[in-house]
Amino acid sequence: MATNQPKLKAGLLINPIAGLGGPLAMKGTDGMAAKALAKGARPKAAERVQAFLQALGSNIHKIEWRTAPGPMGADALAPFKLDFTPAPTPSRALGESSAEDSRQAAKHLDGKVDLLLFAGGDGTARDLADTLAQTPAVLGIPAGVKMHSGVFATSPAAAAALVTRLLNGDLLSVTEGQVRDLDEALLRKGKVQARHYGALPVPNDLRYLQHVKEGGQESEPLVIEELAAAMAELGSDGALTLVGAGTTLAGVMSSWGLESTLLGID
Repeated sequence: MATNQPKLKAGLLINPIAGLGGPLAMKGTDGMAAKALAKGARPKAAERVQAFLQALGSNIHKIEWRTAPGPMGADALAPFKLDFTPAPTPSRALGESSAEDSRQAAKHLDGKVDLLLFAGGDGTARDLADTLAQTPAVLGIPAGVKMHSGVFATSPAAAAALVTRLLNGDLLSVTEGQVRDLDEALLRKGKVQARHYGALPVPNDLRYLQHVKEGGQESEPLVIEELAAAMAELGSDGALTLVGAGTTLAGVMSSWGLESTLLGID
């Protein structure tokens, strides 16, 4: 006689303000969410989760969901008409949630799920590393700016593909993913350098996981010089040139005699 296969118990935790300050070059959104929203910033974390859930397709119903209330999880699941168990934590309005809310929600989900999915950036990963003790596996849906930790899928679709493997019964080992975040003291001096803050257990499938990002040790003036020359040639017809985040491209901007936004777009 056939028996129903037990559902995967998955937790969903969203940092709704993750990456909110990136387009505004605010160097993070802790304590700055209301200001970012007032300036017209659009939250991206929920959109990333929606893309992940849509990529799951019918597999979404093979999961027993637990989540945080409001914009920290429940709002994203609601359009899919799913039954889910909300964590008994306060429901905050968009822009009012804090790192402590993430830690409290993670604490309530810890030990109650097989896999904790979270949408956020390195700061959210740090909150989970500080809190979780009994969760077998964690997987990040990338929603921050220039993330360094090795606990994120490369995209929402990649996260869905990895979860689908689990649902199909593929045996995946669990490995320690490094949790790294920017050194804020160095950032204030114009240097992007990440520090190691801990680890989280992640499904071991390198096809879908982001590699840990670490700063190089070698000097790169020649690389910057070549990049600056190539980009100047591309923009010589007067076309708009967009320059992304990071120290390499900051060096390119400097070689042009321009100030740059280290963790934003110029």
